Amino acid sequence: MAVTDAEKRPEPIREREEGPAGKNGPSPLCAGIDIGTTTLSAAVAEEETGKCAASRTVVTGADLEGKEPWEKLQDPRLILTRARELLDSLLDRFPGIRSIGFSGQMHGILYLDGNGDALSPLYTWQDGRAGVGSPSVCGRIEAETGYRLSPGYGIATHAYNRENGLVPAGAVTLSTVMDWAAASLCGRISPVIHSTNAAGLGLYRADEGDFDRRALERLGIGRDCLPAVTDSAALIGTYRGIPVSVPIGDNQASFLGAVRDPETSALANIGTGSQISVLLRPGEEKNPALRLSPSVELRPMGDGFSLVCGSALCGGRAYAMLERFFREYLEACGMEAGEQYEVMNRLALAGLGKTSLSVAPTFCGTREDPGARGSIGGIAEDGFTPEALAAGFVRGMAGELADLFHQIPHGRIRTLVVSGNAVRRNPALRQALGEAFGLETVLPDCTEEAACGAALFSARAAGIAPEPVP
Repeated sequence: MAVTDAEKRPEPIREREEGPAGKNGPSPLCAGIDIGTTTLSAAVAEEETGKCAASRTVVTGADLEGKEPWEKLQDPRLILTRARELLDSLLDRFPGIRSIGFSGQMHGILYLDGNGDALSPLYTWQDGRAGVGSPSVCGRIEAETGYRLSPGYGIATHAYNRENGLVPAGAVTLSTVMDWAAASLCGRISPVIHSTNAAGLGLYRADEGDFDRRALERLGIGRDCLPAVTDSAALIGTYRGIPVSVPIGDNQASFLGAVRDPETSALANIGTGSQISVLLRPGEEKNPALRLSPSVELRPMGDGFSLVCGSALCGGRAYAMLERFFREYLEACGMEAGEQYEVMNRLALAGLGKTSLSVAPTFCGTREDPGARGSIGGIAEDGFTPEALAAGFVRGMAGELADLFHQIPHGRIRTLVVSGNAVRRNPALRQALGEAFGLETVLPDCTEEAACGAALFSARAAGIAPEPVP
């Protein structure tokens, strides 16, 4: 497998400075790196206030060509190189940084040898191998263990690879990409995984603080191929003499970085996929009134806290599909077409409230039904216009998350914090989210919420901030 020609070209860097640039702000600083699917982001945050002092984003460009259409692979070594360069640039610019944290795309895995070196590509959370066939690997896992895993979950991906002889020779352990990157930068051979990421691999038991050994045995998977787990804000080593905390999942990191009043706020995060999250305090997950539907899940937050989270697979990818449709039409007309998002945003804002066009944006399936597909309905003779289509897409994206929200106990929620570039740059989507949820919508101060949350988590791990969550 090789990096495509487009990925060999140098990738542009986008920078955003928020607050003092090139010098320390009014409080000590912490740094965070978020290893996303399409970008790597970094943030420098003030430890005391949580305010973001600076952020920087690099296009990952690490996608690899697979042999099958359902393969979604990336080059982990390239990701590590870019993460190191990004982190070094911040440490050089802000010499007062006192702790470093990592976050990243959940669920995906790569294989490591006995020296902690990568032996395989990164199988990302979008990889569909565990959903192939009838019954699929995910179907067999549920039948044999009772756990419902979606394609892309690390243990499901590993189970497929074992069955098909795809585990590389010499593999000792599997790891998420952020756990491996952080361990590598600290000079560790064996990664340590936080409960937030362990749950993202699957077969994790919060009550035991570890993977379900009995379920693993039923699948023929040994516990020793999985990293050691911690539920605490722990340190795993140092980089350039600065303490580094155990990485946390991007969903949980985004909550830490974006939400200032977790008791009364929900977080809607829209990236490649999208999530709606509500915090539970320790013990609330045992409330008999809490009856989660199959569409939502309980995710560890660390130190006994949990997030109730509903996830949509398409998220921002739905809007990207529409943008590609408009752009390809213009190119077919012989016009030189750039990105169409600004035009689409204007069309969508003008179309909200005017049209009954409905869009179900399940173009990539759902967690429950990977084979589900999206649809466009309510088309009237005079209602199929670019304006109506753009408005229908943003309303459908917002409605999909709102449907998940209403399956979560949310009586105390008064505010919807909306995060992700798709929301920040699209006022029509923000309006649609407010209408769909019936809540006041608030944008967080930081534009790179997951990186900021990882930074704040590292400050707690280093003993600088005492509270485990906001």
